[in-house]
Amino acid sequence: MMKFRMLGILVLVVLASMTAFGQQITCACDAAPGRTCHGEVKCPDGCTSLCGPGDACYLSCSSNTFEARITAKLVQKTGQEIAAELSAQSHQRIEFAPFPRKAGARYNLELKNDDLFNALKYLYNRGKVRYAGKDFSEVIKMRKELKDGKRISVNFTTAPVRDVVARLAFFSGERLEIKAGDAEQKVSVSLQDATLDQIIREISEKGHVTIRR
Repeated sequence: MMKFRMLGILVLVVLASMTAFGQQITCACDAAPGRTCHGEVKCPDGCTSLCGPGDACYLSCSSNTFEARITAKLVQKTGQEIAAELSAQSHQRIEFAPFPRKAGARYNLELKNDDLFNALKYLYNRGKVRYAGKDFSEVIKMRKELKDGKRISVNFTTAPVRDVVARLAFFSGERLEIKAGDAEQKVSVSLQDATLDQIIREISEKGHVTIRR
């Protein structure tokens, strides 16, 4: 009897492991009029998609933690070394290739709890910058759309509120902070053609948090 019980438990564990291993959550930017950037990301633990017009879109897994503000003092560093430090602190893949006339140049850069966007813009003025596999110009377009009150489509699936707010802060340029509630609470929000105000309000309601702008 004991052997059958142990066998049954073993089978349940194996089946549960196989189910968990096979689960994939998908976030996508679908093809739409005026949108040239589209695709999808599949993740085992949740995902994020921000889909704006033109080439402005962003796809990421929730396991990729994100820091929107950076503190660093970089002295006589190449653009590639600065990009490597920004990658390490933001937990995002950042690549830099200097303009030919700037090849070998070294820079001094000091950041004190500053917006990651500003540091990337600094590099962008000195070479080609890729952020999370996309040209940084797409991030610039996304920020402009949000600052101008334009509408974008978003999908956050089982993503920690902390990471959701950090990503919105980075792309919008707003210094968003969670003032009340559980920052680690996972939230799922899907909105089509929404303004930044609508997105923040929906996240606040679904995540039971207070977000200050």
